[in-house]
Amino acid sequence: MAKITDKIVVSPEATGQIQKAVKSVPDLKKEIEGNIKEEITKIIEVILVGAISLSSSDIHFEPRENDIRLRVRLDGMLYDVMFFSQKTYRLLLSRIKLLAGLKLNVHNKPQDGSFSVVMQAKTDKEKEIEIRTSALPADFGESVVMRILNPESLKSIEELGLRQDL
Repeated sequence: MAKITDKIVVSPEATGQIQKAVKSVPDLKKEIEGNIKEEITKIIEVILVGAISLSSSDIHFEPRENDIRLRVRLDGMLYDVMFFSQKTYRLLLSRIKLLAGLKLNVHNKPQDGSFSVVMQAKTDKEKEIEIRTSALPADFGESVVMRILNPESLKSIEELGLRQDL
């Protein structure tokens, strides 16, 4: 980790290990569960790199009465990944807010911010992906949505299947 805010730098070893392990939503759950006893920064690293590896467009943390639901958006559909305890989520929320430049003590107003994930690789050049973050008050706590703005997921007109004359 380079700084507390603004950017997460993921080592080539961690990037490769997570990308190799995460090929589906159940794989992402398994990888997070395998790191749940690690530092919060490692859990966030696994969530972000795993979601990026799956080509997710969004990561959602949704507070419920007794737990927090983690979901990812793939091809327009939200998929449940796993559930966190309130205690773990408070730690995750604080770290996400720090990264995105949000105020830690504001819980009753919507906040927006952003940060970058730099995924270093042994063979390729590093990829920097912007993460836009929104924290919103909800019935059982603050909900967080992280939009993954991966330049590699942009499609050309041909890939979209649009006619050339449009």
